[in-house]
Amino acid sequence: MRRILTRLMGVFAAVAAEAAVLPFGYEQVEYIESTKDGKQYINTGYVPTNLNVRIVADFNPLAKTGDWEVFFGVTGNDSSDDGVLLRYYNNEEINGWFCNENYADARITGLADTRITAELNKDGMTLNGEFVKIQSKGERPYNGPIYIFCGYNGQNKGPWRYHAMKLYSFRIYEGEKLERNFVPCISDEGKAGLYDTVQGKFYGNCGNNGDFQTGLRLPAGYERVEYIESTPGGKQYIDTDYVPTLDT
Repeated sequence: MRRILTRLMGVFAAVAAEAAVLPFGYEQVEYIESTKDGKQYINTGYVPTNLNVRIVADFNPLAKTGDWEVFFGVTGNDSSDDGVLLRYYNNEEINGWFCNENYADARITGLADTRITAELNKDGMTLNGEFVKIQSKGERPYNGPIYIFCGYNGQNKGPWRYHAMKLYSFRIYEGEKLERNFVPCISDEGKAGLYDTVQGKFYGNCGNNGDFQTGLRLPAGYERVEYIESTPGGKQYIDTDYVPTLDT
C-alpha cells in the first residue's frame, strides 16, 4: 500500500492507493473491453477448491444481446449447485450463483449497462452496495478455472455464454488471502489484457478473433489513485481553469 501526496492549491490529504506494480514496458489502462463479435475472454487459471472464495470486480456490462450472458465464473453443466458466477438473468436483472440449489434466488434489477462494483461469495452477492443472500448448499465449486468476459462450462471444457463488457479491476480471494489481482494494461508486446500482480504474470486474450479494446492510458510517471481528499482545516481546492459559457 502506497501513500501519495498531491499538491494542488494546498496539500490534499494522503490517499491510500493500490498502485499497480507493472513490469518495464507495460502500460496501465483504465479498462479493457471485450466485443460481442470478437468473443475475447480471459482464463484466470484459478480453480476454486472450497467455499472460502471471494470475487471482487469492477466492471460495466453492456446491453444484453442474448439469454443468460455470463460476466465471469465457472460451472460444471449449466447448474448453480456447483457454479460460481455472475450473469444477466433476464431483461435488466443480474443473477449470482455460488453453489446454490435455486439458481434464481439471488437477483438484483436495474443495473443493465451500468458500472458495477460487485462482490460474490458463499453468503451472497453485493452490487453497488445492495446485498442479496445466496443459499449455498455447502459443497465445493466445480473443478474448473474461472473465466472473465464469459463463463467456463465443464461440459464444453471451454468458454460459454460470452458477454461484451468493460473491466476495470478483478480480484480473487481465498478468505483474506489475495490469490489474483488483475490490472488492465497493455503489455510490452502491445497486447491488451490483465496483469496479475500476485503471480507477476500477464493474461492475454484467449479468444480466436480480435483484441481487447482499452480505456484511457495513464501518462508516464502518473498513477491512478482511489480518490483525493480535502481536510477540514486545510482549505484545499482545485482551479479547473475553465470559464463556463451559456453553451456549457
